[in-house]
Amino acid sequence: MKFLNFVIKWFLRIIMPKEARRMESDGAMAQVSVKGVLDDADDYVLIDDQGADLTVFAFSGLDALFGGQTRFEFRGVFSKIDQNCNLVCFRDLRRACFCVAPDGSLTGLDFFTEKTKELMESLGATHNVTLGASMGGQMAFIVGTRCGVDRIVAFSPVFPTRFLSAPTAMLRNAFNIKLLISEPKAYVELVVVTFIALWLENWQGKKCDWDRDLPLREYEAAGENRPNATLIYGERSGPDSRHAESLRRFPQVKLRPVPSGRHNSPVALKERGELGTALAEELSFNSTERDGDVTGAASQKTESPIER
Repeated sequence: MKFLNFVIKWFLRIIMPKEARRMESDGAMAQVSVKGVLDDADDYVLIDDQGADLTVFAFSGLDALFGGQTRFEFRGVFSKIDQNCNLVCFRDLRRACFCVAPDGSLTGLDFFTEKTKELMESLGATHNVTLGASMGGQMAFIVGTRCGVDRIVAFSPVFPTRFLSAPTAMLRNAFNIKLLISEPKAYVELVVVTFIALWLENWQGKKCDWDRDLPLREYEAAGENRPNATLIYGERSGPDSRHAESLRRFPQVKLRPVPSGRHNSPVALKERGELGTALAEELSFNSTERDGDVTGAASQKTESPIER
């Protein structure tokens, strides 16, 4: 993984120099080796209690596209948008898909689920939303389903990873010449994410008892209790668009394609100046909406594209 991080960092410096400089200035390029127990809660959770009626639980991805330490994602964008909410950010310094708890045991999913329930109760908001991108989007589905939140907002979630790691998928990704020519940054992202999916399935995932099918299995099993979910993804990213289509069968799921080939759909929206607007739209709740119930609208229109 150290070698892969090295390669990714140099890719970033070459194809996204502005982002690389920003990350180097705030220390996000530094690698952190995490072993044993995380005694300090500040290592894995950040809580901003605004006394609001909405709480957003944001889960970090692997930050594999940046080759640096995992961050408290979405904190920056929420500081810039006009959205009155409590913000809880979780990160996984071990890059173990949140499967490893702070005490080092393989009970991470249960730990972060219970921590979310505890904070839902203590913050006391009427509406609760889970949010995440890539692997963080997978965690948003798991915790959101288990905690019965009002809404899940997932940017290009990666489950199941077969959309990236199956032999036919890898061939499609590697030989996507059209994407390489039209959006070289998106192509590099696709190649990196494909390698990360293989790393998860064949090494890291086995170490931390990761179950690639768990989010879909639990969401499907929830039946009528499924939270409403919005998938925001690059419509020209083959794996992400195929994954989104596979979830269209659920009436609670709304698809929001972004006119981009990027796996990193939040950055694609940010470059268009639309990330804050998209988040504000997904975090709005009207006074007549029952918690977790927009299925009527979702079943009538399961796709709400970002405007071109």
